[in-house]
Amino acid sequence: MSIREMLEKDKLSKPSYIKSHFLPILLFVLSIWDIRIELRLLFDYFTLTSLMFAIKDHTLAFTILFASPIVWSKYSFPRKLR
Repeated sequence: MSIREMLEKDKLSKPSYIKSHFLPILLFVLSIWDIRIELRLLFDYFTLTSLMFAIKDHTLAFTILFASPIVWSKYSFPRKLR
């Protein structure tokens, strides 16, 4: 087997970083986009009532944000130790 064949096989076996993390990145960006106005209001006038309303009104977006580390670890591929 030549070096070129080995390199091509290695490229095919390892997914790129963006491709392997596309779904978690997309979910994170969309959840931030969904709550951008609420975040602006919370930064300007923070109260517990506004925080509870934001969480209640955008439950899915906050769930995705809080679960992002778990999803990120599920989609990460194991690294080889040298």
